[in-house]
Amino acid sequence: MNKHPWNDNSIRCVLAIVIVELVVIAHYAITLCQPHETMQFTKENLQMQGGTFLEDGSFLIGEESGITDATVLSTGKLSLQPGVYEVFLEFTGEAEQLTEVCSASAGYGALLSNAVTMRIDSQMDHVTYRFTVNRTLTDVEVIVRYLGGGDLRITAFSVRDTGLASAKVLVVLLPLLLLFDVCIWQYMVRKKRLCKEQKQVILAIGAIALIASLPIFVEYLRTGDDVYFHMNRIAGLAEAWRAGQFPVRIQYWWLYGAGYPISVMYGDFFLWIPAFLHLCGYDLPQSYLMWLLFWNLASAGIAYVSFRGIFRSRSAGLLGSALYTLSLYRLYNVHIRVAIGEYTAMTFLPLAVYGFVLLLQEERAQVLRSRASLILALAYSGMLLSHVLTLEIATISGAVICLVNARRLFRKESLLALLKAILLAVGLTAWFLIPFTDYFLHVDMGVFHVEREIQKFGLYLPQFLTCFPWMGGNTVFYEQGMTDIRPAAVGIGLLVGFLAVCKKRLVEKTYFRQHSRRALISTAFGCALITSLMTLNIFPWDAFQSLSDTTYRLGASLQFPWRLLMLVTISMCIVIVADVTEMRRHGAQTGQAEAERQNGAADHGTRRCRIYVTALLSLTMLSGLFLMNHDLQIRPISTMREASCMGADVMGAREYLIDGTIYELLDEVHYTASDAVTIDDYHRQAGVVTLTASAQSSGYVDVPLMNYPHVIARDTATGEVLESISNEQNLVRVMLPEGYRGEIRIALEEPFFWRAGEVLTLLTLLGAAIKGIRTCADKKRNSGGVQDVHL
Repeated sequence: MNKHPWNDNSIRCVLAIVIVELVVIAHYAITLCQPHETMQFTKENLQMQGGTFLEDGSFLIGEESGITDATVLSTGKLSLQPGVYEVFLEFTGEAEQLTEVCSASAGYGALLSNAVTMRIDSQMDHVTYRFTVNRTLTDVEVIVRYLGGGDLRITAFSVRDTGLASAKVLVVLLPLLLLFDVCIWQYMVRKKRLCKEQKQVILAIGAIALIASLPIFVEYLRTGDDVYFHMNRIAGLAEAWRAGQFPVRIQYWWLYGAGYPISVMYGDFFLWIPAFLHLCGYDLPQSYLMWLLFWNLASAGIAYVSFRGIFRSRSAGLLGSALYTLSLYRLYNVHIRVAIGEYTAMTFLPLAVYGFVLLLQEERAQVLRSRASLILALAYSGMLLSHVLTLEIATISGAVICLVNARRLFRKESLLALLKAILLAVGLTAWFLIPFTDYFLHVDMGVFHVEREIQKFGLYLPQFLTCFPWMGGNTVFYEQGMTDIRPAAVGIGLLVGFLAVCKKRLVEKTYFRQHSRRALISTAFGCALITSLMTLNIFPWDAFQSLSDTTYRLGASLQFPWRLLMLVTISMCIVIVADVTEMRRHGAQTGQAEAERQNGAADHGTRRCRIYVTALLSLTMLSGLFLMNHDLQIRPISTMREASCMGADVMGAREYLIDGTIYELLDEVHYTASDAVTIDDYHRQAGVVTLTASAQSSGYVDVPLMNYPHVIARDTATGEVLESISNEQNLVRVMLPEGYRGEIRIALEEPFFWRAGEVLTLLTLLGAAIKGIRTCADKKRNSGGVQDVHL
C-alpha cells in the first residue's frame, strides 16, 4: 500500500513553512490596505514668517516683503512613525521656491529626503515628492523657502502617509520567499541537491557580480554622465503607470507635461523593474541600485551560460563570465557613464555569439539548430529592447560573421534556423518594434539631423593601451589630448591575454590551423584586431563618412568610435577563453602521457595554465577595482531622491524632439485660442487634455501637447475626430469649424496596428511557453534521447 503524501514529514515541514510565510505576507498586505493619515496644513497650524494668509486660506508672499532665501512656511515639528510620506504643494505665481524636509535629530539614515525646487512655469501648478522615515522621529519639519522673483501663492499644503512601507517589504519579500520555497521543495521533497561543482559555480557568479557592484554599496547616488536622464526615464515610467498607461508610449512627465516619446524610441523594458520598485515606495537611487545589483548578477549569469555553451566547460564559462563582466569598458559604462541602455544591451552580446556558434557549427543536430534560433532571438530581442544602437552594431557584425562563414551559413538547416530566429525575435518585440518603426518613418526628429564627424573622437593608441586608467572627465581628446582622460580602454587583463595569443600566432604560424576551435578563434581574433583599429583616431572615419549620405549617417549615429570597444571586449574574451581551453586540453594530454611514463608525474601543463588564468583574472580585477575605487573617491554625489528634484527638462540631447521645436520656449507655452474661439473649461492630466470650446467662426485651439502621430482630438459627445495640425512649436493645434460647440478630448490613441503588435507578442510568448512545456515533457519521457554534441 502506497504511503499517503501527507504522512511524509518533509512535505508537512514544507507546508508549515508556507503557512508561516502566508501569515507574514498577509500581515503586510493588511497593513498596506489600511487607511493612512493625511495631514492638511492651513493658517491654523502652519508657522509663517513674512507674507499673509488671504481670506480663502491661501498664503501669499511677494518681493515687497523684503524676505528672500528664507523659510516662509513651516509645518512645525511633526512626530512621524517609520514609513513613506508624500508632500503635496499647490501654488501659483512667478516666484521660485524651495521645499524640503528636515530633522535635527534624524542622524544617520533615519530620514531620506531631498530639497525640491518648485520651478514656476505655465505648465506647473503643484509639486509632489516623497520622503522616507526609517525610525520614529519627533521633530520632522516640512518647510518652504521663498527665493524671490515675484509673487508666490500657496493654495494647498499637505503631508500624507502613503502606506508604501509595507509595499517596500512585500516587493522584496515575495520573490525571496518564492526562491526559498523552490529550494526547500527541491532539497526536502524531491531530494535533489547541488553537487560540489554547481555550488562553486553559484558562488563564483555571485562573487563576480558582487565585485562588479562594489560602488553601489553607498547610501547615495553618484552623478554619472547620464544618471539624471535615466532616472527621469524610470520616474516617467512609474508616473505613467500611476496614471493608468500601459504599455507606456509617450511619457508626459517630460517637456513640462507636453510629452516625449522616449518609450517609443528608446526601449525601456528592462527598466520596468526599477520603475516598479519606485512605484512601490523605494526612492529613485534605491530602485536603481537594487536593479543594478540584480542586473550585474544577471549579466554574470548570462555570460557564464554563453561561454559554457560555446566551450562546453564550466571553467571556461566562469573564466568568460569574469573577464567579460569585470571588463574595463563594461565597468566604465556601468559606473561612470551610467549608460544604462548600452550596458544592458552588452549583456546579450555573449548570448548572440553563442547563438552564432550553434548556428554555424558543422554538426547538423536538429536540437542544436532549434537552440540556436531561440538563443539568437533572445539575444537580439534583448538588445532591441534596451539600446537600438548596440543592436545596429551587433547586426552589422553578425552579418559580417555570416559572410565570413558563408559556407556554413548557406545550408538549408542553418538558413531555416536563422529565419526562425528572425521571426521569433520580431514576434517577441512586435509590441515595441511596430511603434518604433512607425515613428522612425513618419516623424522628423532631431536625431535625423545630427551633424557629426567622428574620427576626431577616436582614441589615441596610448589611451587604448592604458592599463590603470583614472576616472577622468575629458572626452574631447582632439582638443585637450590625454589630460584628465576618460577610462575608455579594454584593460590590462584582456590586453595581456590577447597579446599572448598574438605572440603564439606570430611564433607558431600554424597555431590557429591546429586549434580545436580554429574557426571560432580565427573569427574572434580578426574581429578584435579590426574593431580595435576602428576605435582609434587613425582609422579613416572621415573618408568613410564622405562616401555617401548613408555612410555619413551611419558614422554620425555611432557618435564615438570608442563605442566599438564593446566588440573589442567580447572578441578578446572569446579569443582568450578559446586559448585557455586549448592550453588545458593540450596540457591534459601532455600530463597524461607524462604520467604514464613517470608513474603519476604532476601535470605541469595544467599547473602553468592555472597560473596563467589566475594572473589574467587578477589583472582584470585589479584594473577594474582601481577604476571603481578612484571613481568612488572623486565622483560628486547627488542627494536627489525624487524626480521632482531634477525637473521635467532633463532630456539628454533631445534626440526625439520634433525637428524645429524651440525647446527653451516650451516652459512658457500654455493653451491659447484664435480670436473667434472661446474656451470655457480646460483640464489636463497625464497627457489627456479635456476642454470645452465654442467657435463663432472658423478658428483653432492650441494645447501644450507635442503633436506626435496618433495624438487625436475627438468630440466626446459624437466621437468625431477633429482635424489637428502642428503649430509653430509642433504642439497640437485643433481646427474648429464655424459654429462648433462641445467638449474635446485630446490624447494619444494607439492605432490598430500598434495593438496588433501587442497581440502578436502575447501570442508569441504563449506559443513559446507551450513549446517549452512540451519539450520538457518529451525530455522526461525520452531521458535517453538526443544528447548535446561537444563543440
